[in-house]
Amino acid sequence: MHNVILVANSDSEELKVLMEESLGGQASVISYHSLPEVFPDILKVEPLLALIDAKSVSEEELGVIGTLKSTYPFIRIILIFPMSRRDMAARAVKYGADAYILEPYYLDELSQILQRKFLNAVQETQKSIDTRMDTLSSLVEGLAPEINNPLTTIRGFLQILLSQIPGKIDREEVNEIYNLMEKESQRIGQIVLEMENFSRIRRPKRVPIDLKALLERTATESIRSLDSSVAVNKEIENLPEGCLLDADQIRSAMTSILKFLLMGTDPAKGSVELSASPSDRDGYVNITVRGRHTRSLAQDLHRVFVPLYSRKIIKFGEELGLSSAYGIIRGHGGRIRVSPLKNGCLFQIELPVS
Repeated sequence: MHNVILVANSDSEELKVLMEESLGGQASVISYHSLPEVFPDILKVEPLLALIDAKSVSEEELGVIGTLKSTYPFIRIILIFPMSRRDMAARAVKYGADAYILEPYYLDELSQILQRKFLNAVQETQKSIDTRMDTLSSLVEGLAPEINNPLTTIRGFLQILLSQIPGKIDREEVNEIYNLMEKESQRIGQIVLEMENFSRIRRPKRVPIDLKALLERTATESIRSLDSSVAVNKEIENLPEGCLLDADQIRSAMTSILKFLLMGTDPAKGSVELSASPSDRDGYVNITVRGRHTRSLAQDLHRVFVPLYSRKIIKFGEELGLSSAYGIIRGHGGRIRVSPLKNGCLFQIELPVS
């Protein structure tokens, strides 16, 4: 989940409940009694928004707010002042904070402010992620063939070498070395393929497919390959016939997402839900994969689609990481988003099918 900060000397519980209700479970509220307490935890917490009860804030603390804003410009800072301190509210704006005068606390108005500011912060964060991912995609696009070309050469010369030295060295030892090199070569090849998929080098080969059948089969195969006791609840309805997609690429992308969730889901109470339906946009479908009681993405949300990163979170076998799913969906002209949930996460895909 996203994190938000509450700084309040008194009545903090009331404000904390208000924040939690206003943000609808999309954020975790972390409370502090004073501004200086925030700094030691700021890098670990990575908050999107900070609400400061400014009934008794001092000029010195406004300086601290200015330092906070200049050091961590991505944080939205909101100060709530009583009417008697409107002069201090005017000075707070100079330090880069958003100041509001509410006396007494008008809960409905404050709730709307929090919702609006939080939504803006989430949208700006997503734009920043998209920009970084596009930049990274350009880097990977040039890097992938540079890795793949020498790898192909090494494997080719190794086969020639082995064919020309029979009987000169222990064949069993040669086979052991070769098998090890072959295994590692295949591993590097999978990594290269993941990078290529992410950078959308492999363009989709669109042919008419039964998307409903593909999604259902992929879910079943993912469970079977992991020998998982966690069921995938499917709700797939009214999909158009003959969706123009690359079946192999879509299967690979959905397998990566499903296995990522299944391998981190609590077998006792966890669940994975897969749903698909026509989008409001003509010619598109929406695919949603929701994991409950699965791994938390609180610290990984901004990096989960970075090439090879999801492999550090989870040991993928022959499957590709989530960066490959990102590239495949984007390569089809679609969009993929991941959002944190309480005790889980949500993948949302919008995919053009015509």
